Amino acid sequence: MTLKRPCLDCGVLIPSGSRCTRCRSRWETDHRGTTSQRGYGSTWQKTSKRIIARDKGECQPRLPVCTGTATTADHVVAKANGGTDDDENLVAACLRCNSSKRDRA
Repeated sequence: MTLKRPCLDCGVLIPSGSRCTRCRSRWETDHRGTTSQRGYGSTWQKTSKRIIARDKGECQPRLPVCTGTATTADHVVAKANGGTDDDENLVAACLRCNSSKRDRA
């Protein structure tokens, strides 16, 4: 039997974590902002497609060996660390490589 605890926001019992799925989604939007507010709206989508095409759809490896197909554009220097959306700071990456370094200072 899994011990359940109350969601921090609404009190519904959940098997793990601190917030239920509904409250977690709302909390992330309230605290992180929407994708557009964080700079990943329609302009970013166009930029991402351009970078993937520039790199011929090949992941620019972050992991020691990666043969993945690029589906995202990734910042070499993260925006959180002062990086920009300039083409020189962007590379095509597969989801696995992009996610492996997410928001680390």
